[in-house]
Amino acid sequence: MPTLRRKTKASLRPAFTCLILVFLFAQGQNNASAQELEKELGFGVLVGPISGISAKARFSNRDDLPQKGPNQSVDLNVSTNFDDYALWSAHVLAERTISNSPLTSYLGPGLTAGIDDKAVFWGLSGEIGLLFQKGPYEIFLQGMPRLFVVPEFDGRFEAATGIRIFF
Repeated sequence: MPTLRRKTKASLRPAFTCLILVFLFAQGQNNASAQELEKELGFGVLVGPISGISAKARFSNRDDLPQKGPNQSVDLNVSTNFDDYALWSAHVLAERTISNSPLTSYLGPGLTAGIDDKAVFWGLSGEIGLLFQKGPYEIFLQGMPRLFVVPEFDGRFEAATGIRIFF
């Protein structure tokens, strides 16, 4: 984070609203047409204003899911802006295949933490995106609203695109 500056309540409203919407939509996702995926663990890269590495694990056995409903996965990434800060994020995602389309939508809540030249910071985050999977390859485009609460409130929306290979 280039700067951690004090934000007014009005300037945090868009990030906070976006984060709440991600949490609410993650609770209501339905996946009647989800397909079972053979590959369960993937690694790759993400690029954008923040870039880094990404890992994703899918729960393919429906009996192992924490809750019934859409396919679920856990996404972890470590990223940086290659200038002055680094971030770590973890999200529990609900994935839903879009009818009559090769695309899958996903979203879910998570946590984020990072470090810059002045402080360690952490807070809540969300992830929302689309992915296309062909064989062991997954291409994705995602947005990540973040609400940092320590050391001070700071909200932002970041996006990235990337590719993962599943094993």
